[in-house]
Amino acid sequence: MSDNAQFIAWVKLKKYVELTGDSAAAVHARRRSGKWLDGVHCRVVDEALWVHLPTAQKWVETWKQRPSERPSAQA
Repeated sequence: MSDNAQFIAWVKLKKYVELTGDSAAAVHARRRSGKWLDGVHCRVVDEALWVHLPTAQKWVETWKQRPSERPSAQA
């Protein structure tokens, strides 16, 4: 990379899905449930959803599942 290259912090949802393997439905579910906040983890610009990569990564690293969301050991 050249010295002029800048880190891209915000990407459109389609690129986020491509980069991470996450699904668009999962991102929308996190927004609906309040796990991801508009203006922090994501934002809508010109009717397109953008994801903030550093904040999304931090959320993945620190997220704790509630006991009711954990997969059953009996499955």
